[in-house]
Amino acid sequence: MLATTHVLVGASIGRVVTNPVAALVTAVGSHFVLDKVLHFWPRDLKKQSVILVTEWTMAVIFILFLSDNPDFLYSQFTGAIGGFLPDIVLLPLVKTKLGTWHVKRQSHGQKIKDALVEVS
Repeated sequence: MLATTHVLVGASIGRVVTNPVAALVTAVGSHFVLDKVLHFWPRDLKKQSVILVTEWTMAVIFILFLSDNPDFLYSQFTGAIGGFLPDIVLLPLVKTKLGTWHVKRQSHGQKIKDALVEVS
């Protein structure tokens, strides 16, 4: 799932769940649920790098924008961070067992494309 989606959902959770710690924990959980939803991720490493840099930049800008909003709730900030946190923690671990476990549980569009090619 793209980083901005995780951040937006996490911030939305923080708007509803006004306890900052509960918002953080719930948003971290939502990250793994969202990763099960079918989503796009290219196989080309160059495209992956461009998307990662763009997405992470947009996510950080959104979090900074959110913290400057007059209607800002602290729980929205912690929710946004919580939605993004698993990717921040797991990125350096991609080549480890924990990173492999996380990647295997995501539903990328390529899996559907491969299945359709096998059927035809």
